[in-house]
Amino acid sequence: MKNKLILCAALLFAALSCTKIIEVYQDEFGNPAFSSVTVESGEKSAILSATITDDGGQLISERGFYWSDAQFSTSGNPNATKISSGRGKGMFTQEIPGLEAGTDYWACAYAVNGNGAITCSEVIKFSTLASAGIKLLDARITDIGYHASSETYNFRVTARINVSQADRIQAAYIFMCNHQWDISPLEDGESDHEVSSLAIPDDGITTGVTPYALLKNGNEFYGNTISVKLDAKGIKGDIALLSNYVDWYSEPEHNFYNHVYRVKQSVISGASNIAKLGFYTSYDYKNREWILDDSPLYDGRTLSSTLNYTTDNPKMSIYPVGLAWFGTGSDRIRIIGSNDLYDINNNYLEDYSFETFFYEPFSAESAKFEVKNDATCSWTHDSENGVMKACGSSGGGGEAWLISKEIDLSDRSNAILQFRSETVSFDGTAEQAFLKISTDNGKSWTDVQVENFSGSANAANSYVADLSQWYGKKIRYAFVYKGNSAGTGIWKISSASVYVVTSTGQLVSATVQKSNVQKVSLRKMLLKDSSENINKLKSNTL
Repeated sequence: MKNKLILCAALLFAALSCTKIIEVYQDEFGNPAFSSVTVESGEKSAILSATITDDGGQLISERGFYWSDAQFSTSGNPNATKISSGRGKGMFTQEIPGLEAGTDYWACAYAVNGNGAITCSEVIKFSTLASAGIKLLDARITDIGYHASSETYNFRVTARINVSQADRIQAAYIFMCNHQWDISPLEDGESDHEVSSLAIPDDGITTGVTPYALLKNGNEFYGNTISVKLDAKGIKGDIALLSNYVDWYSEPEHNFYNHVYRVKQSVISGASNIAKLGFYTSYDYKNREWILDDSPLYDGRTLSSTLNYTTDNPKMSIYPVGLAWFGTGSDRIRIIGSNDLYDINNNYLEDYSFETFFYEPFSAESAKFEVKNDATCSWTHDSENGVMKACGSSGGGGEAWLISKEIDLSDRSNAILQFRSETVSFDGTAEQAFLKISTDNGKSWTDVQVENFSGSANAANSYVADLSQWYGKKIRYAFVYKGNSAGTGIWKISSASVYVVTSTGQLVSATVQKSNVQKVSLRKMLLKDSSENINKLKSNTL
């Protein structure tokens, strides 16, 4: 009996001892620990990597990743796609296929310990690569031209494209009408590229515009195609030069030249589709357009216009082009002349003598001009730049006057007033700069219209005013600056003169390739004792 009791006690002691050991061991277990999840993204797949740095004292029976195209929570059983990747601690990777290019995704690593509990790492966001290639967003006609010399049309189409992964593209082109145009520079994002072709038939043509990319891995990518209707509405025309000549005005320090071109434009066909006609010239690389006539057009009608330029060079070239607007007036066709009007040249042969009645360079303060300022605006001498400068103050609205001494034109019939002017920070609305003339010693003043001069615009140039209206009189002239409430606008005068032609020089002529041009003499234009001819000269109607 005693032995049985000893045996029972021993067994009970052993059982209690085992239970205590198990409880202590369980208290020492922890959760698995992870490194951050890393991602290597492709266009359609991604490779996820993670490392279990600590198994928490238990065997990791399962590990892998959860991923989704939406953010998800790791509490409980994550609402995401589960993909297994082995067991145990250490590094593991897994590829996730079937993803969409250029799309955001979320993922985390997970591990299952010996008791079946799931532990997750922090959820990270990653994105697949966008597909390398080109998408055509728009293709539209931006310009059509009719060449009267070859009786053919040409056109320009602007293709708007969107490039993805440009660094993975070796070369890219736009295909149209069995031709290809290189896309350069090739950069990610949206950009416009111009393509052109020749020989459109009279009734137009419909063509497809398609982008293409050759990837650096050798794969080819053809983008979508947009169909474009190229139609010039049957509009044909011709442009020709009638005449051109040069007028020279001078002062001791500055020369400038007025170049005058008379150009005609003929409507050959398609007049019923033309909304308006005009010209532009590529001389200054800016479109300078004139509507020639708003009366009804008809096939065979010819219109003409005068182009006038002032330069510091006695020689210049222009390339006049006709324009015909059709449709709503936003579409247009360029008309290139049948006589190929490239390099229309003025050849100027000097020289002419001028008598200077009055000259002031404003290199210093002048005794030839009287200054009348008010409290809000004033004329002052800028000694650093050698100019008279007018400006106003904020809240002002007064006037500042710069008035010349009296000039006697009693026995003159060909006097011209010239000044060099610069206007800065004018707002383009209200007139702030005026030229005025008085014949009663400043008691009353008359505004003088100066060709190409605007008292509300910013410009720097030499300007000429015809004085034929005041021949036989004694005059004073004034530069009048008017301030505004904003205190903006600066007017600078660097020289002023009155002069007349006193002797003739050589012929002023003009030449043009493949075009008959009238030769016009400066002697005939300037020296005839006729105010009518002077007025015609300044209005470019001679």
